[in-house]
Amino acid sequence: MDDAAAHRSVVRIVGDALKGRRDKVYVATKVHVVTPKDAIMKSVEESLVSLGTDYVDILQLHMPAVAMTDTGNLFGALE
Repeated sequence: MDDAAAHRSVVRIVGDALKGRRDKVYVATKVHVVTPKDAIMKSVEESLVSLGTDYVDILQLHMPAVAMTDTGNLFGALE
């Protein structure tokens, strides 16, 4: 399942459907590479709340070719 901020209202419905089944699916979400560190963390935290889970399996870089030189924000946020 792919969770993205643009789909947040639908993600809540999917999050409800995942209850009791979270260990049987892989959940992915995206962040924009050029987003400041605080916004990256906020986006991930919002995804976790919307899905009703405490982790995602895959964190995707949205449009990574646009700003491959600015990945420091992303990786710094994940530390």
